[in-house]
Amino acid sequence: MDSCSWGRVVSESVHVLAARLVAAEHQHLPIDVLLEHATNLGREVGYYTAAAVHDARADGASWEAVAAAAGVSVETARDRWGEQKVKRLLTRRAQEQCPCHSHQNRARRHVVAEAVPPEPEATAGASSAGGGSHKLASALSYLQRKSGMTITDTAQQADLSPSYVSRVLAGDRVPSWAVVHMLATIFGGQASELRMLWESTQGGAQPPRQTVKGAAQRLQDAFRGLYLAAFCPDLEDVTIEGQVSAATVAEVLRGNVVPDWETTGALVAKLGGHPGDFRRLWEEFHYAFLASQVHFPPDGLSRWVLPGSDPDARGSSA
Repeated sequence: MDSCSWGRVVSESVHVLAARLVAAEHQHLPIDVLLEHATNLGREVGYYTAAAVHDARADGASWEAVAAAAGVSVETARDRWGEQKVKRLLTRRAQEQCPCHSHQNRARRHVVAEAVPPEPEATAGASSAGGGSHKLASALSYLQRKSGMTITDTAQQADLSPSYVSRVLAGDRVPSWAVVHMLATIFGGQASELRMLWESTQGGAQPPRQTVKGAAQRLQDAFRGLYLAAFCPDLEDVTIEGQVSAATVAEVLRGNVVPDWETTGALVAKLGGHPGDFRRLWEEFHYAFLASQVHFPPDGLSRWVLPGSDPDARGSSA
């Protein structure tokens, strides 16, 4: 079974294109611009359908089940979404979206492979309220100035209007998370560093601490994104002699195994990634796992019973 979930990655691109269409509507852009956004979104939805069928077939779904879900005949389903045809479609999609003119263009166009978890979003053109939006705008403005990108260049890369980008950077508009993520990436920043600032603009309670399942899912998604960025190589090509077998790679990509850090780092490097980028995700899982196994004493825990504590240091100044 192909361990690369094509549908998941294309669905993230659909998410971004839909956010652009919403932003264009709120800006009251001309009909030709709106229809261009709609055309791009419709084309990406078509790619998603093909990718979703591919994934379902890879997971063992019959053509009869696919045809029933799509409301077409089995013959039509086979003809429309045969394996080789889907691969040609997605190869064409990759060629359309990744001309790779520059490092920043590559970063933006591969943003969907970064495994951003889907979240409820702010209305892309909503007016800002409270100080949270200004904190977010300040952070984005700093990244923009540091990057040296002009408003015009930023708008062109993000496929947004310059006036909308200006309003976001001024704090007059609260963008969706997809737009925040895209802008941070264009500016060469880490979108994850802006997550809390964006969440503070939503007016709701902050999300709870990561569960073991949630942390494991984030790590799995990151692995699958990295695997996709490597063009889904044969699992045998990802093995590390004496450390990581093809079976282990498959289990990691399916989310059935979270390896120790040494193995995780080695596997990330083998796939052409940077282990440091995965360290935080792995530690989040590790901490969530430990927290789920240990009950905090009702009366509190003395720091002096923690490993490495020095009882002789009691009373000394910090």
